[in-house]
Amino acid sequence: MIKLSPDWWLVYFAGGLVFAAIAQLIATTLQAHYMRRSLRATDQALEIAERPYISIAIGRYEVAEPFRIDYSITNRGRTIAWIISGNAALTVTDSESRPEYPQYSFDRTGAVIPQSIGRGRAIWDWANLRNSGAKEIAGLRTGTHHLHFFAFVNYRDARGKLYHAELGALFRFVGIGQAEITYPSDHMYDGDT
Repeated sequence: MIKLSPDWWLVYFAGGLVFAAIAQLIATTLQAHYMRRSLRATDQALEIAERPYISIAIGRYEVAEPFRIDYSITNRGRTIAWIISGNAALTVTDSESRPEYPQYSFDRTGAVIPQSIGRGRAIWDWANLRNSGAKEIAGLRTGTHHLHFFAFVNYRDARGKLYHAELGALFRFVGIGQAEITYPSDHMYDGDT
């Protein structure tokens, strides 16, 4: 029988330390993986909770010459939004179905001025009906023609991520100066992001 010298216990102890170090390295790697995954989920939840949400709503409209719609752009989110661009358009047709892509005017009529909009704040803008003949205006008043309103806003959040909001509405005139406003799903060209 071979008798071990008293120094062999150090070899077993060192082997045990190597095994414990490898186990610790595996545990640390797994922990880092789960922490990164948790951090990504937290970051996504924070982005959803804290980002700006822009909505567009019709305020008041005037059945006069020229026809005018006032609309609001409201930040319903929790952080500031930087409006990059936006516009509004009015189109008269003899059909309730969505017209071709609206012709936005990039002069001051209907164009949204780039600006920041804080939490819970609203800015107002307007759009005029232009380039419509007497037949279309008369058709609006008699109910044979319909007015389509489109507006969009492109904006960024504090992190620089780009978002888009839009609104499409159909006006059916039911009386002098009175309109029934609906928001058909086919009046949306790009979904809100």
